[in-house]
Amino acid sequence: MYLSNVLNNLLAGTQLHVVLNPDPYLPSPEYLHQSQIHDVIKNSVVNAASGILSAHGACAFGEWLAALCTGLIEFSNELNVVYLDMVFRKTAFGNFIQTIPLHLLPDWQHFSQYLPQVRRGIQMAFEVAKTL
Repeated sequence: MYLSNVLNNLLAGTQLHVVLNPDPYLPSPEYLHQSQIHDVIKNSVVNAASGILSAHGACAFGEWLAALCTGLIEFSNELNVVYLDMVFRKTAFGNFIQTIPLHLLPDWQHFSQYLPQVRRGIQMAFEVAKTL
């Protein structure tokens, strides 16, 4: 699956759409766990969110989504990122403990299986990011 497909599937229901050039092909979710992919996700989401979210909101949302996808943590805005993560967990899974490390999914079919609840969590995190 191409990275832009992954991101746009996750961002469905928000006002954001990501276009990547080049658009890395990821044979399986484990390929998300790379610092270069983390940076591409963060930067593309921050760029897509510019003008929709505040600078703080866009940065926090981009950093948080990159961490959700890659499992790599590089926060410049830790308090807001942790807040978005708690909102995501509560909305997607009904508690603050469960989450879904996307890079640990065995294949893209499992990604599709969890997509509806992950999307709900991302949509709510996006709404909260509008207030940051």
